[in-house]
Amino acid sequence: SILNCAAYGTIETEYKNGSFSNGDGTPFDSIFIGGIISNCIKNSVTTIESCIWAGTFVDKTDLGEKANLAAYGTFNGTITVNNCYYLEGSAPYVTTNEYQSGGIVKVTPAQLTSGEIAYKLGSAWGQEIGKDTYPVPGGAKVYYGYTSCGNSEMIYTNNVNAGEEKPEHSYVDGLCEV
Repeated sequence: SILNCAAYGTIETEYKNGSFSNGDGTPFDSIFIGGIISNCIKNSVTTIESCIWAGTFVDKTDLGEKANLAAYGTFNGTITVNNCYYLEGSAPYVTTNEYQSGGIVKVTPAQLTSGEIAYKLGSAWGQEIGKDTYPVPGGAKVYYGYTSCGNSEMIYTNNVNAGEEKPEHSYVDGLCEV
């Protein structure tokens, strides 16, 4: 099981066709590299939950499409994926050849910085909005709601007073303070 995991780094590969071989001496003509996992083996039972990939791949191989660089890696066996996210454009594949990629949602940079994804990842996650670029395990708690009568819509915020109902107007001399 992989729970509450984040990968924000850079993975760079310079593997060249035939550089390595398997046990019988046959050279590898492809590679499989993942940001969250490399490979779930054929008979494995794997759960991936509340994880995010927002890293980058630098492909300096000569393999073309045989360089299987995937945000979440290669899925074989029995896989359960829940509440996981990846940054759009951060990897050539979500999973190797998009196999069993259900449960993994594409997000934008704006969604990452807004606190939305930290909120959706759950209580183990947080983010100081306006400071942290990405969700942080154990970071500042993110709330979703109205913080004042001036909000036109619900927002992601670190304000513990955020709620599902707009606060009433706060009148001073007949005018709302907001």
